[in-house]
Amino acid sequence: LTLDPGLSAVDDPLLIILLFGTQWRHGKIAPSKRQVRGQTAEDAMRQVGQAFSSLGLLDPRMNQYAPGTMDFCWTRLLKSWKKEDPAAQRVRPLPKSLLRQASKLAKKPTSTHAAKAIH
Repeated sequence: LTLDPGLSAVDDPLLIILLFGTQWRHGKIAPSKRQVRGQTAEDAMRQVGQAFSSLGLLDPRMNQYAPGTMDFCWTRLLKSWKKEDPAAQRVRPLPKSLLRQASKLAKKPTSTHAAKAIH
């Protein structure tokens, strides 16, 4: 797209920001060239909106008719991305019983110096 940096010639600059975010999410313009999670694309779009604000322009993400609220299209897109993304992979913590047992073994007088060092 060959547009002016302030998007002043565009009727609804939010559409350009949403297009940018969608292409970022699908990896077309993302640095990794691979699909990214919705939060990553949201962060990129947020930076663009904040750049508009820092230049004294209206943030395209904000609702023109209800100041202080985000545009409906923006919030719906982000919500749909969050539903599409798989749940985060978290490492399960060790059970407390295992930690207690390891602590008991390390405290035994017959335990090695290495085991005591862990404790």
